[in-house]
Amino acid sequence: MVYELFFRATDGEISLEMFQNYFKGYPHYEVQGPDAFYKNQNTGIYFSFHYMHMNGENNENVRPEGTYRISMEVSYCVPSIFIKEALIEVEALIESTKVVMYDPQPGGVGLKGYDHDKMLSCWQEHNEYALQDMAKSNVDWDEEERVVVPDKWIERVWAWNYDIPLNKKAMGEDIDVPIIFALFDGEDTKSGIVWNNGGAIAMPKVEIIIIAKPDPKTGSLVYCPVAHEEIAHLIAAHHTDKHGETHILAYEDVPDDIKEFVSSAQADDTWRRLPMDQVLEEDAVENAFAV
Repeated sequence: MVYELFFRATDGEISLEMFQNYFKGYPHYEVQGPDAFYKNQNTGIYFSFHYMHMNGENNENVRPEGTYRISMEVSYCVPSIFIKEALIEVEALIESTKVVMYDPQPGGVGLKGYDHDKMLSCWQEHNEYALQDMAKSNVDWDEEERVVVPDKWIERVWAWNYDIPLNKKAMGEDIDVPIIFALFDGEDTKSGIVWNNGGAIAMPKVEIIIIAKPDPKTGSLVYCPVAHEEIAHLIAAHHTDKHGETHILAYEDVPDDIKEFVSSAQADDTWRRLPMDQVLEEDAVENAFAV
């Protein structure tokens, strides 16, 4: 069960070469024959576009108003940041090319054209149905075992990660703009980043800072989680600028007190990173299981 959209040319035909050239021109796509797979390494979002060949026409892509050459698929049972990022790409496709869209979802826009709010709402509604079906088919997936976070929490993480390229460009290559991860210890989910050996960084407000440093004996990296409160004094002492809750720690040489803190940090594997498709939003879960 997936969310599907279909696209056709307003005039003429879309060839496989046109399909491939379009998606090769945009970041995060891997084009393999008739498939264009989207994977944003910063946000963890993925979905795919597919070219439907001209040979062997079938009822899926031939309609009275024309032949649809491109399909798109977005998963369900994932947070709504998946469809939000996918719709950014859909809007870009429509604005950059001469295509029209068909939305076959019950309650979708049909042939009425792109409507962000209605399409988002439709996906969210069907996502709740999919969550219900998943729970019914998996007796082990009970309420205590779901990894659920507040909607605003995951929206904030996604927004930060999506804007990493823009922020890197604005801040310069010498400042690390880290990915915010969802970290899980078996009970709680926290936001976290990796701080590489105390180097210059745009430090967002997260709950866990994982210091990555070389092991003095082996040289391999070890990971040392600390709570944000433990480094608050270092941030206050060394930040050179602030953007909202983000502190910019800009320096060429790591300050001595940060070096000392990094050196004393202890390796710990309590926290593990969760892929974003394993994190669910509270509202979606509550709505899905309210029936």
